[in-house]
Amino acid sequence: MYASFICVGMLAGMNFLQSYVLTEHLQIPANQQGAVTGNLAFWTEIVTIFLIVPFGILSDRIGRRPVMVAGVLFLALGYALFPFATSIGELTLYRIVFAIGAAALPEGIAVEIEMLVAIE
Repeated sequence: MYASFICVGMLAGMNFLQSYVLTEHLQIPANQQGAVTGNLAFWTEIVTIFLIVPFGILSDRIGRRPVMVAGVLFLALGYALFPFATSIGELTLYRIVFAIGAAALPEGIAVEIEMLVAIE
């Protein structure tokens, strides 16, 4: 349960960091931030759609814990690199790294929730 709690917070936190990075680090005007945010969200969703099934299969093969650990490490790498982006291209690349981690986590979180419901 603790892992699921932490993972949900990590998945949601990128959206808060993103507006600060766009405004303060990359100096993107407010009227252009919507388009940049939409593009970043698009690439995050595409990567997640393509990787969520392979990560689900991998978690069935090797277990959910190693997959969740790898997911958290990719999330951490994405968080660590994101503020150092100097262009929109770099920002997109770092968001894709984050998305790889985001694709690895839902299977483990879903299993945790199923186990919690089964206990009750």
